[in-house]
Amino acid sequence: MSATGNQTTKRTRFAPDEPQQQTSRTTPTEAAECVVIAALAATGSLQELQKTYFRELFSEFIKLRKALKNLNERKSKLSEDGHVVRSTNFKFELNASARLLEENQNAVDKLKESCATSILGVQDELKRQIVKLLDLEIASVQKAIRKCVARSIVAITTTLAMLDPQIDEAKGCDIYQIVFDDQQNAPPLLKYSEFTNANAIYDAIHEIAVEHAPSEAPSNAYRHTEEKEYTVAADSQSVSTFKTVTQAIFVDSWDTFETQCAVLENNKKVKAFLTQIRAEKSTGDTAMAFADLDLTNPESVQDAIDHRVNERTKKLEQELQKLRSTIAKNVSRGATTPGASTKKKKGASSPSSKAAGKAAGAANDS
Repeated sequence: MSATGNQTTKRTRFAPDEPQQQTSRTTPTEAAECVVIAALAATGSLQELQKTYFRELFSEFIKLRKALKNLNERKSKLSEDGHVVRSTNFKFELNASARLLEENQNAVDKLKESCATSILGVQDELKRQIVKLLDLEIASVQKAIRKCVARSIVAITTTLAMLDPQIDEAKGCDIYQIVFDDQQNAPPLLKYSEFTNANAIYDAIHEIAVEHAPSEAPSNAYRHTEEKEYTVAADSQSVSTFKTVTQAIFVDSWDTFETQCAVLENNKKVKAFLTQIRAEKSTGDTAMAFADLDLTNPESVQDAIDHRVNERTKKLEQELQKLRSTIAKNVSRGATTPGASTKKKKGASSPSSKAAGKAAGAANDS
């Protein structure tokens, strides 16, 4: 038994110059999520509960990165020379009476110039205040990203330590410490985390621990020393899984997002370029057609116009004919009026049977 969707055998016709179908496009977020899903599926040691939670971490991270990207783009646009914020682009004009203009035109002109200069100054000042506000917004989102990454690191390592019988759950922090203490591993994994180094991550994790359980948190944040001894091996399965998961969620996902954004932007450029070429070709063909006309001959001009009109109206006439045919069929089907039913109702008798009944009754009386 197989489930099938609603199917139709009706054919759809398209004009020669129209696209026959709309192709579905993968959004940047969808492309990034596919990368994360593939990485989690390739890690066979993860349970479904872990995969579901790690995808939630990805969703939170990607939303924050998108917000930061939008804020940076807005700030960059405001930094362009001559850019005027739409909300500050107001119009103000001094209106003087005709008498004053006649008596002192120069003074009125000077006042108008002064007003125009003042408006430009106000617009520039408002733009500066908006940029300052954007800087605060950007700092806030960056802080949220750092907190998201720090909480995610703790959650990932905790779940891995819980499921690894060779690791003491209380020493689960050794998983991320052995990774970030390595100067080769740390920089790539910190690419989009808004952390500058491993110590910044340790400070953020310590702040989370203090907020969660102040009495149990250590007095200072962790710092790597040469005497540090880890309870896990660098080539253990938990450490390898931690690298894979963090790389997919916090690095590969955003690289894919940016790549897909660039692909879609290039597609838009190509589409606009081809549209322009088609428009220029159509204009050129029309110009060539009119160039071949003898404009001094009214009959040739009229023939060309009639030909163009007929080409445009031919399709409309065909559609109109189809509509008339459909209406005629519907009218012919509904024009027949139902005749009187010859079927007798239950219990009803005909006039002849009534007369026969009366005659039989008279015979009995006699």
